[in-house]
Amino acid sequence: MKKGSLLLLLMSLIVLVIPVRGQPGKIEAPEEEITVYGEQRQRMQTRKDERALAKIEEELRRRFGLNHPSPSPDRLLDTGVSLSNCASIDVATKPMGAEVYLDGRLLGATPLAASKLPGGRHVLALRHTGYELWSASVLLPPWGTARISTGLDRRIRYELETVWDTEKKQQLPSGLTVLKPGNVLVSGGGVVRLWTRGRAIRQFKVDGMTDPRGMGLSPLGRLLYVADPGCHAVWYFETATGRFMGKIEGNGGQQLHQPTDVAVAEDGRILVCDSGNHRLVWFDQKGNPLEVWGGAETGMFRHPEGVALAEDGKVYVADWGNNRIQVLSPSGEVMWSFGARGMAPGQFRGPTSVCLEEGGYLLVVDSLNDRVQRFRRDGTVVSVLPEARGLGQFTKPFSAALDPAGVVYVTQRDRHGVLVLRQMWQQAYVAELGLLRAAGG
Repeated sequence: MKKGSLLLLLMSLIVLVIPVRGQPGKIEAPEEEITVYGEQRQRMQTRKDERALAKIEEELRRRFGLNHPSPSPDRLLDTGVSLSNCASIDVATKPMGAEVYLDGRLLGATPLAASKLPGGRHVLALRHTGYELWSASVLLPPWGTARISTGLDRRIRYELETVWDTEKKQQLPSGLTVLKPGNVLVSGGGVVRLWTRGRAIRQFKVDGMTDPRGMGLSPLGRLLYVADPGCHAVWYFETATGRFMGKIEGNGGQQLHQPTDVAVAEDGRILVCDSGNHRLVWFDQKGNPLEVWGGAETGMFRHPEGVALAEDGKVYVADWGNNRIQVLSPSGEVMWSFGARGMAPGQFRGPTSVCLEEGGYLLVVDSLNDRVQRFRRDGTVVSVLPEARGLGQFTKPFSAALDPAGVVYVTQRDRHGVLVLRQMWQQAYVAELGLLRAAGG
């Protein structure tokens, strides 16, 4: 062989064995190895272990060239590998036969086992004749199964978050109303104070105010109305400044006597729980009486303590002396009532406050039974507090309020405090690698 030919052959061999620098070709990751790392990462997410999660992501990048977002326990794995057709879900309901929808697409009826679904966050909905629509945000883990088992009746437990000790600033806390999430107006001790995170930041007070109780806000929240049975009047203040604006006492046959609560309709009319006169009285925005419902002679109420207006115009009344809740039409006719004297669930001893929830539920403060009861609006009892984790026995609860963030506030007069409770939905649980955030939780 000629020397030139031999030299060319050697150069060709060198080119074959020396790697060319530049962009490497895509390396296919073994499927079983990615599955193992995916499961490990999901377990780290469940435990919110950021350091371990970062190590797994770095290993995936090093070994397989996969790119991930910054580690966040609230987000699912995005490996750069398609998550389509890699997740499964098992759904069981009580009763069975509920239609299962994932992002609006019907998957079938329970009991249901569905596979080859896209991993990630989805909206799961369950529909069954005779039950409310059940929905939740659910995370389907890639290469894993979300197992969901639920009753179709919505159910809440309450977790005690904190207690605001009001004794130094405000004794005998009575009424409650939520100005906005985290900002709560508390009446009692001759004053109304605005509380946030356990601190009183503003007060509403005027000479003559003795025993402020239930409160109501105008439709835009500009005015605060405060019922004061001690001076037989309703005071009102400018919410933004605390400035006193006036008071409502009634006149003639509509003179107020020991008013205990107030609610304001969307059109600005003011409904006063005129407890000493065993009736409800409507006023216009200038304080002129418009209409009277009930009265001692009618037997309709006996010392009504609390009132709430529903979005459909119905009126819910805590009828203290009759140990019941009365439900009235927008024109004042009794539509139905529920409750009787006693200590069993659904019975009362001195209900003092009624608070409406979205979704057709209400909370009733059953003061002399030292508890709060939750009902459907037709009067069916759903649960009785205290039953929640971390929640001890109530001592003379007086009023309750619910804010849009799912926080319940309850005043306890004898303990000079406000209990702050977080709603914990018990609609479902998810096993194995599934993560669920139930609506409202």
